[in-house]
Amino acid sequence: MSSSELIRVLVTQPFAPKLIQSIQSISSRLKIKHIPTKNPEDLKKYWATVEVLYTAKLVPKPEQAPCLSWIQAHFAGIEHLLQHPIT
Repeated sequence: MSSSELIRVLVTQPFAPKLIQSIQSISSRLKIKHIPTKNPEDLKKYWATVEVLYTAKLVPKPEQAPCLSWIQAHFAGIEHLLQHPIT
């Protein structure tokens, strides 16, 4: 990845718009999509291009997210994610 390429970030937690703007201001390379949801169906069209995922429980199947390189969990205690095929 060159230093000018966008980093596609998907945030599924219900953060205030001001917090999303604050994260976005860190770098012009960040392209943040904020979809606060608990329904995985709402995220289907975003999985294919997301590189960084910030979530509580929603994770894609490996074949759905070929570009995904980082999952950041909202909570400590992510044992439920360790059984998922993407981890």
